[in-house]
Amino acid sequence: MLVSFPFLRNADLQEKDTIDDGTFNLGEKSGKGAFPVSHQFGWHGGVHLVAPGAPSDPEPVRAIADGEVVFARHSDPMPLNSDSAEVQAAHPLLYYTGWTSNGVMLIKHQTEIGEGVGVTFYSIY
Repeated sequence: MLVSFPFLRNADLQEKDTIDDGTFNLGEKSGKGAFPVSHQFGWHGGVHLVAPGAPSDPEPVRAIADGEVVFARHSDPMPLNSDSAEVQAAHPLLYYTGWTSNGVMLIKHQTEIGEGVGVTFYSIY
């Protein structure tokens, strides 16, 4: 099984494998949370990835490995940003006057880690 980062750049034939291409800096970039505990001391189950080229020409996110989609939910449309308590009450994911998508995809991955030794793991997007 091949495992890769969620964003892949086009290869430059002149580059060496030792060049830092920024893939290790794909972690939290929104400034609104931290993993595993948010700035408001709440549970934060992941990191926010910002696609290269965002927001004008974002690259698509890719699964880290081949697998089977076992659950998917489309995101609700993004509401207009508002400080109104009524709007925030109607859209719980707007609680910090920012937007958190409630779309999700769960992928099941299966591979072997030795002769006859299988492992199953999941990735969530």
